[in-house]
Amino acid sequence: MSKQSPELQQLIQRYLEGKCTAEEKVQLQHWIASLKVSDKSATTEDLLQLRNRIDRITQPNEVRVKRIQWPTKYVAAAALLCIGVASFFVLRHDLGNKHPAVTQLLASKFSDDVNRLRVYHNHGTDNRSVMLSDGTNVTLTPQSSIHFLDNFEVDNRQVTLCGKARFDVAKDASRPFSVITGNIHTTALGTVFWVTRLREESLPIVELLSGKVAITKNSSLGNRELLVALNPGDSWDSKGLHLAPNILPTPKASRKKETAQEVEVIMLAFHHTPLKEVFDTLSAHFQTQFSYTESDLEGMTFYGNYTDKVVLDDIIKHIMLTHEIQINYQEDTATYAVSLSSNFQTNDQI
Repeated sequence: MSKQSPELQQLIQRYLEGKCTAEEKVQLQHWIASLKVSDKSATTEDLLQLRNRIDRITQPNEVRVKRIQWPTKYVAAAALLCIGVASFFVLRHDLGNKHPAVTQLLASKFSDDVNRLRVYHNHGTDNRSVMLSDGTNVTLTPQSSIHFLDNFEVDNRQVTLCGKARFDVAKDASRPFSVITGNIHTTALGTVFWVTRLREESLPIVELLSGKVAITKNSSLGNRELLVALNPGDSWDSKGLHLAPNILPTPKASRKKETAQEVEVIMLAFHHTPLKEVFDTLSAHFQTQFSYTESDLEGMTFYGNYTDKVVLDDIIKHIMLTHEIQINYQEDTATYAVSLSSNFQTNDQI
């Protein structure tokens, strides 16, 4: 390991003592992810010896009360960090002999007893799925990686991404889920979205599939500054917000235009039409039935123009106003019964 700066030494010391803030842990995670270790840098025997050494240093038994001196702590921290990276290659060798199908996705974890950093890297050519401890499913594209605290924090869930991944986030209102790409955080409670960051200096590309997410960045005051909130179908990148394709306005405008035109279009037109033909036309148009005696309707005609907005009852009322007839709906036969009014029958008899 190369010589460490005083700031990094202090950060490692704070991490060992459990005093790191969330931001400091992320900073340390970035440093770990930047390490490159060759395939021959650690054997299985070396790894076991390092683990035993770390256990003796970082997890002393109850009777041991002597404090670890600063130089020893630095060695422990360096070994601890190297173990995580070296584990990639040990696992790849071991798993390759037993399960060749899963060697493409490598995982590393610092300790099984405490909440330590876990790293996944997809070395294959196909997408790989990872189920996190909170139930979130992550789809890693080839040559992409994520790292995070195995059990997350008490009040948040943070995953650092390098590459491109889809996140199907498990809902947890008490712990927002954030994908960290540089100083950009994409945060959601429960949703599905893609995040892409292919270069260190580039801003991520965020594509929201469902739910809602908020994209924030570190401000000069040290707090989080909201950049944008996305709705389903929206995306965001270095060029800004791209709204979901809005296919609704055009059909709506078209329907409004058609409606305005249809108000002027006459759908039913009767010009001194025999009343028998009027009832036959209404039966076909409104899918109903009229019963009448043809002799009662002889000599009766009807005049009226109607659009498709008119209802049958309005036409019936109009007919009864212009002719001395009664039209009643018979529920048992679902038929409109047409009959002469009593006044018309009396006058006819006289």
